[in-house]
Amino acid sequence: MSQTVLDRNVWVKRVLGIDASAAVIAAVHPPDPAAVQQALDAFDAAQAAVDQQIAQLQSKLKGSDDPDLRRIAEFGLNALTGNTRVKVQAALMGLRRMLPRIDARLAAAAGGLAEEMADHLVHDDKIRAFDSNPFGVRVSIAATLGGALKQLHAALRGAAG
Repeated sequence: MSQTVLDRNVWVKRVLGIDASAAVIAAVHPPDPAAVQQALDAFDAAQAAVDQQIAQLQSKLKGSDDPDLRRIAEFGLNALTGNTRVKVQAALMGLRRMLPRIDARLAAAAGGLAEEMADHLVHDDKIRAFDSNPFGVRVSIAATLGGALKQLHAALRGAAG
């Protein structure tokens, strides 16, 4: 591998937190556009469902007499996901514009970001707190978004998966 490619891989790893060598695998086994579209649709539906759940919980908390609960109500999904959602959405925006063609490097990058977000959802204390809230509002951020992210990651890995 040339020094330029190595430098680029180091930069991608540092900036995006993903291993650019995954793009080499994706180039050999490109993702199926139909599977990617299906995964994108599932991710969109999961985001909408979770946004609705959080809005219901926020409404309940905003109506509280407790100022701490009202402050917690200000958390949106982007804040809860440690801004991994913003990175994933930006990568997916590029993929959506390309469909039905898919750039292997962009798919590998988006797949890595989807995996990073799914990992964050499983391990974050705030996500667990929202998912197990005691206010009678059903919230399932980790399960709902996590499942869609796993589907997205698998679709973006293509035949190499």
